[in-house]
Amino acid sequence: MKIFQNLELKLLALISAIMLWLFVVGVENYVTVFPEPIEPEITGLDENLALMSSPARIKIRYSTDSETLLNKNDFIVTADATGLSAGEYQVPVKVDSNNSEVNIISYDPETITMKLSDLSKKEVPIELKISGETAEGFEITKTKLSQNHVTVSGHSDSLSEIESINIPYQINDNANSTITDEYFLKTDKQGVNIEPQSVMIEISIEPVESQSEPDSLQRKTVMADIEIPQTAEFRPSELLPNSVLVTIEGNQNDLEQIDNESLTVSFDTNLVENGIYELKSADILLPADLNLNIVDFSPENIRVRF
Repeated sequence: MKIFQNLELKLLALISAIMLWLFVVGVENYVTVFPEPIEPEITGLDENLALMSSPARIKIRYSTDSETLLNKNDFIVTADATGLSAGEYQVPVKVDSNNSEVNIISYDPETITMKLSDLSKKEVPIELKISGETAEGFEITKTKLSQNHVTVSGHSDSLSEIESINIPYQINDNANSTITDEYFLKTDKQGVNIEPQSVMIEISIEPVESQSEPDSLQRKTVMADIEIPQTAEFRPSELLPNSVLVTIEGNQNDLEQIDNESLTVSFDTNLVENGIYELKSADILLPADLNLNIVDFSPENIRVRF
């Protein structure tokens, strides 16, 4: 019968189909999509070039007989920029595993868009922004950074938006202490490097110094005589009035040393206009060793006759 013709070939084909089906089912039963897409490491990038944006992340499908839970460190995802200059390129992605029990089935995308530009650098200040409060009765007396500026490098468009690198630092009810901490610098701009990558922070917190109440100020009014210097080019024959009533302010101890002979008034007769001199507070001479202020004086105009 024809059905039995070439029987050996038909049995071989059937067995091959069954084996292929078993293999496919076996592989599919162990194929897994890694839950976290991985950003490829750019290798061979010229030190004078910068990435204009972060490359696309890669989704990986793999199989393994291992029951051990994998993490992204089990995969090696790279894109080679060797020999590239400034411009835009489609670069192949290479995915391997450093775990011998992992078999890479596929990954997506297989190429990434790589935009490169000439590297730019600039120096920017570091700004320490402290939030929170010290314990009651304490205050921050000093803040210090191991350095006040850093160098940022990357694409010029990204650098143009960076004016400073901020350090947000939280204190929580701290009392008398000196905080020393290392802070790793970062920016939200893609493809920007910061050198150095970290700085040391020092914050001193000390008790609030009690400040004594200043002596209450008091006032006193005295009569000050007008005295024209002997060296004056023009000496008046008459002054009306020849004394000035001056009100001064200071603490009690200083005021007790003041009487009618303690103050004098003197002015330059060359500044007399139409027989009148307009008196100024600077014309009233106070004792240099006392802390006093002139509050008021009268009259403001002195009639001068030569």
